[in-house]
Amino acid sequence: MDEIFMLAALAQSRKAVPECLPNPPLGCAIVDGQEIVAQGYTQALEKHHAEADALKQIQGKAFNFLKMYVTLEPCSFHGRTPTCMCFSDR
Repeated sequence: MDEIFMLAALAQSRKAVPECLPNPPLGCAIVDGQEIVAQGYTQALEKHHAEADALKQIQGKAFNFLKMYVTLEPCSFHGRTPTCMCFSDR
């Protein structure tokens, strides 16, 4: 199943181009058990990255166990936007 979910994240990354440039086109799929509950991709400059785009879709909802599939490691860089590791700050 990991391969299926990673392919879903890759499909999301294709939606990012060309608006995400010069950022890399990332995709994200968040899974609860065997079900994709949220997906996202890198938005235009100064907007959400893939991880934050997906996380905002599930904010405030309850889940048992979530697993995140991202086509590149979650960023920890703070530049034009906050780090994706600190989504609660947005």
